Amino acid sequence: MRQLQHAHAPGITYRSQTPNSAAVLEIVSATLRAAALAPTVDAALDTCGDALARVADLARAEVRHG
Repeated sequence: MRQLQHAHAPGITYRSQTPNSAAVLEIVSATLRAAALAPTVDAALDTCGDALARVADLARAEVRHG
């Protein structure tokens, strides 16, 4: 999550309110964990590529339905 910088409320955490935001956060979290534990750099990159494809699928579905 990114930190918004605001003069009256520093350090406010911003979280997207899109329907798939929780799913994207779960994909990212699981992917970072799996990539960090991957036996090779290539395996870590494959894990990240698969996750990007899953996030893209979610985004396409959201555009079609929303």
